[in-house]
Amino acid sequence: MRAIFEKTLRNMFKPIIISIYFIILILITILMYMGSKEDNSLLVTIPSQIESIKTVYSLFVFMYLGGIAVIIMMMIFGLDIFATEEYEGTMKILVAKPVSRSSIVFGKIIGLLIGSLFYFISSLVVSVTIFLLFNNLDKDVFIGLLKLFPNFIIFGMFMILIFSSIMSFLSSLFRKKVPSIIITVLLVLGIFGVLPILRQITLNRNNYFSSKLYYIDINSQFGNIYMSLIEQGNESNELYDQTIAMYTGRYVNSDYDPDLENESYISLKKNDIYNIPILVGSYLIFSFGLFYLSYRRMIKKDIT
Repeated sequence: MRAIFEKTLRNMFKPIIISIYFIILILITILMYMGSKEDNSLLVTIPSQIESIKTVYSLFVFMYLGGIAVIIMMMIFGLDIFATEEYEGTMKILVAKPVSRSSIVFGKIIGLLIGSLFYFISSLVVSVTIFLLFNNLDKDVFIGLLKLFPNFIIFGMFMILIFSSIMSFLSSLFRKKVPSIIITVLLVLGIFGVLPILRQITLNRNNYFSSKLYYIDINSQFGNIYMSLIEQGNESNELYDQTIAMYTGRYVNSDYDPDLENESYISLKKNDIYNIPILVGSYLIFSFGLFYLSYRRMIKKDIT
């Protein structure tokens, strides 16, 4: 299994792949920070700076590092772990060697998980370094941001586990990558495009909860899991919650207060529709179930 594990890591860390990944990461990070630089410069107090920077960086981690980037990374590496070797005929060489199929499957999956986690943690370090250089952060603001890193990593591990299980299952299901890529692209567009827009439309029409849309709102489910980690028990700050609300579904519009002089004012309340432990447990069961199905398919598959 060790040889398979090391081979999987070598495939993930080819110089050209690493270079392209981090060039894209640096460019996207610079664009994101430059877009938020003007707003941050208007905040003079340390608490307001910490809250603003936490919001910007937290959204970046949720939407890109722990979201789109993880899924794309899984699409590049995860769809290859079984399908490509089977399609190119190299899987026949592997199964002909004195190594069990179980060792091949576990070696590839564990290599995929470890390699992806290394990419994610490296992305956190690179992106926060750029943020530090561009924004000239006060020490207290920087420390406040670093305190969130353990929770960012936990969320990253959670997302990697989910999507690596999906990709490994698709890789065991299809010999060619085209069907798997189509499914993955639709998944990305749905989670980070269609569902947030649909959520905002139904919330504005006051029928999001009555229509039970939250049952299929994967974006909101991931967002609530994520926010439950990074909130750290702090009271919400409505000044920035409106930004968080749009992309994570953690906050929703509350009813208008007739006593308010400004009738256009919209108050936010925390979305407590989800039981976070049950939600996390359900996704973990789902992930390990897909890993098991991948394992069973590769054990029984005729590769000769």
